[in-house]
Amino acid sequence: MALVAAAGPAMSLSLASIGDVLLWLMAELLGLASGPATLCLRYFVLVNLALGLFNLLPIPPLDGSRIAAGSCRTAERASATSDDGAAELHTRDGDDARAPAREKPRSVYRI
Repeated sequence: MALVAAAGPAMSLSLASIGDVLLWLMAELLGLASGPATLCLRYFVLVNLALGLFNLLPIPPLDGSRIAAGSCRTAERASATSDDGAAELHTRDGDDARAPAREKPRSVYRI
């Protein structure tokens, strides 16, 4: 889930990088340091950079919150597994109890 959420900001930041490289190529190789195409490309870079950074904020409707929640769940799952591979349940009073075996899901539909 965190990788899917990271795709949006990553795409915005990569588009900003590509636009910046194109802007540099236009200025250095073609000598077009100013003009309407350069101005549009500058705005393209700035908008994509701002959008990518804004989406990384950990505020719930944005992708940054999904990335943070996914990374917390991954760390939580990694710490919940003991050395022998069995999952542990941590109770509020600090006692550890072994996780009960999972039951098979029951079918909602009866045939």
